[in-house]
Amino acid sequence: LAKPLEALLQQLQASLAETEGGFAGVLPSKAGRVTVSHPVFGVNDIPSIFRLMAAHEQRHGTQILQVLQEPGFPLGVKL
Repeated sequence: LAKPLEALLQQLQASLAETEGGFAGVLPSKAGRVTVSHPVFGVNDIPSIFRLMAAHEQRHGTQILQVLQEPGFPLGVKL
């Protein structure tokens, strides 16, 4: 199930490019009325989606720091 580091980096770069693309354009004049339906989080407006994205990224950042602090990580690799 583990993916090679290069594949993970490419996937991360593609995801980042897609996210940045979403911020590149000008929001429609009625953006405050736009909603997005999510199967878990329900119906949200654009500011709520941005907050969800920020919380999601913050959670992953915390997870990465926790893994990096684990004794013996990465197994068999010296940094």
